[in-house]
Amino acid sequence: MRSILIWATMVLTAGCGGRESTLSGTLAEGEDVTHVWVVGGTERTAVVNDSFHISRITGDPVEILFARGEREAGRMELRDIPRGTQLSLRGIAVDDMLAFPASIVGDDDVIVSVNGVRLGTPGSIPGSVDGWTTLLSRSRSGDALLVRPDGDRLPDLRVVTTPGTEIRTEDGDPTSLERTDFGDSIRIVGKREAGFVIATLVEIRRSRADRSDASTEGGSTSRPSAVREAARVGTTSPAIAAPVPRPTSVSEKARKKRDREQRDRERRDRRGPPAERGRQRGG
Repeated sequence: MRSILIWATMVLTAGCGGRESTLSGTLAEGEDVTHVWVVGGTERTAVVNDSFHISRITGDPVEILFARGEREAGRMELRDIPRGTQLSLRGIAVDDMLAFPASIVGDDDVIVSVNGVRLGTPGSIPGSVDGWTTLLSRSRSGDALLVRPDGDRLPDLRVVTTPGTEIRTEDGDPTSLERTDFGDSIRIVGKREAGFVIATLVEIRRSRADRSDASTEGGSTSRPSAVREAARVGTTSPAIAAPVPRPTSVSEKARKKRDREQRDRERRDRRGPPAERGRQRGG
C-alpha cells in the first residue's frame, strides 16, 4: 500500500512540474536593466550579459518587473502562456515604464498576449496572408501597421507597405492609409518575411475618418485598454513597427543614465552628509 502511495505521489509531482513554464529573455542593445522578477514572487533574477532566465512560471496572467538597481524601470504583462512551455523573449526594450520584446520564440507555434498585443512565434504566421483585420496602430505615413486578424487563429501582424503596395477602397478606388484610424477594417494580402508581412495589397473599408466627415458626431476614437499602449506606439520606421516601442539610441540611453545619476547626487547633496543629517534630527 505504501509503495502505491509513493508511486502516485511521484506521478502527481511529475504532472505538476510539467505544467510549469520557463521564461528567458534578452535585452535590446543599450538597455541597462540589472534585475527582473515575477511580481508577487520573492526571487530576483540578475541580468547577465543582457540575458535572464526565470524557471517555474505558474499562473496566468504573469507580470514581469524590470529594474535598474533598486529602481523600477518597466513592466510586462504576459497572458495565455501555454502550460509547460519554454518561452524566449528577444530584444526587450524598456520605454515609458513599458517593456516590449521585438519577437518571441517557443517550443511550438504559440500565441502569447504581451501588454495586450498578441505576439506569435515565427511558425504561427503563415507564409501567405489574405484576410480582414482591425487596425491597432500605424506609423504617420502608413508604411508600418499593427493589425489584429479577425478571429483568434493568428497573432497580431506587423505589416510593412512598400511603393509597390496597392492601397485601395473596397470599391477599388485608390486611397491613402493616412486617413485610417484605430479600429478600421483593413484587408491585408502579403507574404511573411522575417517576422513581418510585406503587403502587396491593402484594402480599406470606409474609414472612421471618412465616417466622421459624414457625421455631425465626429469625435475621437476611444481605445480599449487592452491595446491602448500598442496604439500609442507610432514610428516612422517599418523596421521597428509596433508593438516594439520606439527604441532609444545607445547614446540617448547613456545620457538618461547620466541624468538619473546627477539627480541622485543632487538629492544627496541637499540632504547633506549622514553625520550632519543625524545632528539635524537630534538637534
